[in-house]
Amino acid sequence: MLFHKYLKNKTPVAIAHRGGSNSGIENTMEAFENAINKGFKIIETDIQITKDKKLVVFHDLTLDRLTNTKGLVKDKTWNELKKIKILGKYSIPLLSDIFDKWPKIKINIDPKNDECIDYLISFLREYNCFEKICIGSFSGKRLQRLRKEFGPKLCTSAGPLEVLKLKLFSLINLSISIDANCVQAPLKYYGINIINKNFIKFCQSQNLMVHVWTINDILEIERLLDLGVNGIISDNIEGLKKIFKKKNYW
Repeated sequence: MLFHKYLKNKTPVAIAHRGGSNSGIENTMEAFENAINKGFKIIETDIQITKDKKLVVFHDLTLDRLTNTKGLVKDKTWNELKKIKILGKYSIPLLSDIFDKWPKIKINIDPKNDECIDYLISFLREYNCFEKICIGSFSGKRLQRLRKEFGPKLCTSAGPLEVLKLKLFSLINLSISIDANCVQAPLKYYGINIINKNFIKFCQSQNLMVHVWTINDILEIERLLDLGVNGIISDNIEGLKKIFKKKNYW
């Protein structure tokens, strides 16, 4: 598969995971603004659908960890969520809030449930922002639904089963065709070591750039860059920026 425009970068990319959640806030306008003010050009976020079909930015399926309210995000209306504060202070944003405020920023989106996919499709059609979007998901079903809808116009990452297939084929050095544009993966999947130099080179030989998540240790960030990865997704945006500057990638 040819490189998608989202992936055309001369150097490895630094991606702020949930806006850089080591700051104590995640997936809020304040978190994204903090990362963007530090010079980040790509942010990662998660989306869900509300009871009244609004796309909101929130990672957990429930509100319990980050708010004083309990229950599923999808069981709340947007008007109800507007009154709920993350850590007692920060508002839950709409996906449109991010696009409206930062139209030039690239965004990695992880749709957290099946119910939001039809509404994400409508959103992407309305905003027509395919050059600045990449979709990653643990769900192959969600990825295939979006690929079927948009084809090569939409950048998608490999799902878990596709990553495991790539790992297997890398071991026998046999080409494989998958529908993804890139590989965004952790160091391990299901106890299997994924990321090493052979895997990175193999994916790149298949025109698949490799982004690794969620890497917060600066020594590990540097080691992975030395191995040749194309991007790092991290909560530790200060440390990530420090290493990227050291490598002249910033």
